[in-house]
Amino acid sequence: CVFLSGEEVGLNPVGVQTSFAITCIYMGAYLGEGAAAGTKLITASWQRPDYLCGPAGAKVNGAYVASCLA
Repeated sequence: CVFLSGEEVGLNPVGVQTSFAITCIYMGAYLGEGAAAGTKLITASWQRPDYLCGPAGAKVNGAYVASCLA
């Protein structure tokens, strides 16, 4: 997770210090016996939406945009 960690809050993030954090959670009880034998990891493939879905620099919302980005 990358986040802005500056002491001042404002609308312009230029020059604000950034930080990085990693969170780990033990999931042995959730995985059960599979945790000892190893688990399978699957990552979802993601493709950038077509630029015709909406202008990248615009603030847009609505059902059409949400369905296009989904």
